Amino acid sequence: MVETAKRYWIQAMNLIRPMATAPAPSTLLKMIAVEGGTFQMGSNKGESNEQPVHQVTVSSFFMADTPTTQSQYLAVMGSHRSYHRGSSLPVEMVSWYDAVEFCNDLSLREGLTPAYLVDQLRKDPLNINSGDEIKWSVSQDRSANGYRLPTEAEWEYAARGGARSGGYRYAGSHDLHEVGWYEGNARNTTHPVRQKNPNELGLYDMSGNVWEWCWDWYGNYPVVELKDPTGPNVGRNRVLRGGGWGGNAVYAHVSNRIDHQPYFRNGKLGIRVVRNAPNLEVDSEWGTTAQ
Repeated sequence: MVETAKRYWIQAMNLIRPMATAPAPSTLLKMIAVEGGTFQMGSNKGESNEQPVHQVTVSSFFMADTPTTQSQYLAVMGSHRSYHRGSSLPVEMVSWYDAVEFCNDLSLREGLTPAYLVDQLRKDPLNINSGDEIKWSVSQDRSANGYRLPTEAEWEYAARGGARSGGYRYAGSHDLHEVGWYEGNARNTTHPVRQKNPNELGLYDMSGNVWEWCWDWYGNYPVVELKDPTGPNVGRNRVLRGGGWGGNAVYAHVSNRIDHQPYFRNGKLGIRVVRNAPNLEVDSEWGTTAQ
């Protein structure tokens, strides 16, 4: 951990930068091509924080077809704290800071440029959460080819099915039992990934199983049209999406959103990663890409 912190601190001070490499297929994750497009973000039928509905355009990106599993997390980080144990179960008990570290370490493992500059020695002035004693200074390099957390807009766009959206309430269906694990069928535990049907893009477990951290600070939606939004500049809590095994069906709606302190961990919070996808071409069968 000390060496990791030192490495990221040096990167943040711009003394060294890992050499960027050409995008290459992941050896650990299956990444799905999400062709960019424009959609109506939010809902007038959900919670008040899902309003106002507003138009958002997102660029193309790659997204992991499942939440990060315990075997994947273990291969990169060497250990995990998950309450529910099983190699194909989603990793949980991860904070937002843990998620950022995982993204950077996975990028370095695959010879990619980390998406985050992390200074663990400097308190983030944009973090106004008085209860957060960690407050690492974390900034994004959006030109990097490494792994990162999805923005809230990217997450909702992908959950809705992107350019192939069928307009479903949940990710891939109007029937949550078909696509997700929640309190009505999960029996108080997480479940192995890919056991339910995927959505239109071939993404599994976007509704239910574990909540997924997003990059954004939590805040009210704007009333203007946006292109590749990354959320408020300052905040107290980070956004979580997707619902989980212990929540009711409302939380699994594709537009539902909650927030939590970035240092918080519990057995319901997980990760799903994305990567930039410049010059993306999408083949007709989901799951296959060319770049």
